[in-house]
Amino acid sequence: MKNATPGRKPSPRYACGYSGQALPAICLILLLSPLLLTAAGAISSAPVSQGQTEGTWMTYANGDDVLALALEGEVLWAATKGGGVVRWNTGDGSFEQYLYPQTDLASNEVRAVAVDGQGRKWFGTSRGVSMLSADGHTWTTYTAANTYNGLGSDDVTAVAVDCADALWVGTRGSGVSRFDGHAWQRYTTAHGLARNDVVTIAVDSACQVWVGFGKAGGGVSRFDGSTWTSHTADGLASDRVLAIAGDGQGRVWFGTWGSGVSVFDGSVWRTYTTGDGLASNYVWAIGVEAGGRIWCATGSSAGPDRGVSAFDGATWVSYTTDDGLASDTVRAIAHGAEKVWFGTDRGVSLLHGAAWQTYTTASEGLASNRVTAIAFAPDGRTWFGTDGGGVSVLDPIHNTWTLYTKESTDSDGREPWDGLAGNRISAIAFDGQGRAWIGTREEWDGQRRQWVGGGVSVFDGFHWETYTKENTDDDGRAPWRGLASNDVSAVVVDDEGRVWVGTGDLLDFTGSGLSVFDGHDWRTYHYPEVASDNITGIALDRARGRVWVAGAPYWISGVRIGGGVSIWDGVTWQRVDSSNSDLIAYENDVRAVAVDGAGVGWIGAWDYKGTTLPYDWPYVDAVVNGFDGTDWDSQEFPGEGYISAVAVDPEGRIWAGTSRDGAEIDPSLGGVKIFDGGQWIAFTVGNSGLVSKDIRTIAMDARGDVWIATWDRGVSRFYEAEPEPTETATPTPTGTPVPQRIFLPLIRKDDYSENSPNKFGTPESSTC
Repeated sequence: MKNATPGRKPSPRYACGYSGQALPAICLILLLSPLLLTAAGAISSAPVSQGQTEGTWMTYANGDDVLALALEGEVLWAATKGGGVVRWNTGDGSFEQYLYPQTDLASNEVRAVAVDGQGRKWFGTSRGVSMLSADGHTWTTYTAANTYNGLGSDDVTAVAVDCADALWVGTRGSGVSRFDGHAWQRYTTAHGLARNDVVTIAVDSACQVWVGFGKAGGGVSRFDGSTWTSHTADGLASDRVLAIAGDGQGRVWFGTWGSGVSVFDGSVWRTYTTGDGLASNYVWAIGVEAGGRIWCATGSSAGPDRGVSAFDGATWVSYTTDDGLASDTVRAIAHGAEKVWFGTDRGVSLLHGAAWQTYTTASEGLASNRVTAIAFAPDGRTWFGTDGGGVSVLDPIHNTWTLYTKESTDSDGREPWDGLAGNRISAIAFDGQGRAWIGTREEWDGQRRQWVGGGVSVFDGFHWETYTKENTDDDGRAPWRGLASNDVSAVVVDDEGRVWVGTGDLLDFTGSGLSVFDGHDWRTYHYPEVASDNITGIALDRARGRVWVAGAPYWISGVRIGGGVSIWDGVTWQRVDSSNSDLIAYENDVRAVAVDGAGVGWIGAWDYKGTTLPYDWPYVDAVVNGFDGTDWDSQEFPGEGYISAVAVDPEGRIWAGTSRDGAEIDPSLGGVKIFDGGQWIAFTVGNSGLVSKDIRTIAMDARGDVWIATWDRGVSRFYEAEPEPTETATPTPTGTPVPQRIFLPLIRKDDYSENSPNKFGTPESSTC
């Protein structure tokens, strides 16, 4: 364990607890047996076991969604959304990525960066301010707790360094704080600040500190060293200020929400808008080039952003992706000698003279942080499907990455695509020959105003083949007799080589049923033969030759029908929903399914007991149902959204992920629930190395490592290390199960059974 320097987080590797963020460490012994579950009605009979292992968390994340930039000599520091900190070597284009929890960065949600005169790097994150020492070796994190509220909140939105080399920190809801290296001084509305919700901070050439408050309004507040003065409609184009920058000539520039950019020289205000040549009146960021040219990142209130506009004092000139910018969504600008850097949501673009160059992490890591699928190839590589970035493949032996997109796998890099069908991946599965079956979703083509692409692509390591509803049909037109739809939601391959393909979409609650391909022919099952045409998950009970299919309701002719679970025994379908069973799922909306070694089906859903669902969604109750073919049981997690993923690990533990579709939630809620045979335990972003409370999918590899794909924060990996060898081994009697005691990195246990009696029961004993 590392030393307890203020703000210093201990190592993420631990034997009996996770300690950090000023939270106590608690050792929780989980009582396990080689077989935890025999039936849904008898799952609390696990015997006591012995022994222990260690556990480690690790994050994989894309670092291309840039929110802030700072240049330090030849090094460009990028603060990213979900991708931690990326250190770019501008000389050779190489990069180093700093991620929580494998480093002591407080959070991978990094909103701001500044470099002080001593070479220290300051990063504003969602969990405090992290400082990287000048030599790059030591991290220190400051929070509201360890600064005794000198830092008003851990939810940091902006950082800046003033003329005295002191740090200014803006927070959401708690004003600004100044840190001189020894003491913290906090300023709020009580001291003259216009608002406590801070979005941006800048220091001008006169050493005055300017603070902007974003779309909420409030204008700007200026601190001259003793007094705060605020400006709103007294010349500023709008009181909704998103960006501030000093130009070194005594002027300060202000980017506004919808009203252009205003400049103030200390006495006179001037505003520039689209009427003057600015690409858009929504200005997200401002940068000042060494020669005095002003750069503005422009956007819109809705729809696509507009790239960047440059002002030379007389004329505005705009640049977009058509000119070489990586993306028209730009949130950060930094400048060096004859070079300007732009932080976009698709990497960093450099403009040097008239030449453009883009730097991304996608080719050497995850293509996107919106990970939708995880699968393990027979050769040991891990495949990640992303929503919009294609497929990223990790080779753990050589620690190398391969990226497959519809563009990179196509013979000529343009339509029609003859490689991967699309970049919106929904599922990945491997067959007995080692081929990857990749489910893709349709993509919206804004120019043609229609949905395009999608289907199932197969890759054997050399060649690609794609199945679509058009090319699997005998006449290429509706009604489709092959693959039911190109909007694929799930794919699995059974032991006989049959490929099961679910179709459907939870965004608009549509679906076309379940298609099965035996290598020659396609067959599609529809509601009411199966529970729904909107398929949300497929699980194989390989030992019994059964297939479990989860479905959500779907709309047809203005009526919402279907939903529940379907079970295929090889001959017939059994349809299960709340009308014929004890399944708990609001309107039979089932989102996930898994089957354990005893044949018990674990069904993820949600429930709602209120009367104003459109207003309360997604603050509903997540529900896990257990069904052994005869008996039912269920567990609710109040207010935690819906169960988005269910998986079973080699020890028989049930892992269930919750989601609220990215909605704000108490850090103590949401994340992953683990059922050990006697109780439910929660992994949250506050008590573990899990990086998000919104889970997409959970998968276990051959060695038992748990891979957790998140809504938009990449992948968390949890693995339990092998026990340390002992000098003398104690023989185990023949026929006696080898005992194990698992230590999981938890600082809190949630015994949800206290809320309502259920067959899940309580643990036989636990020790802290």
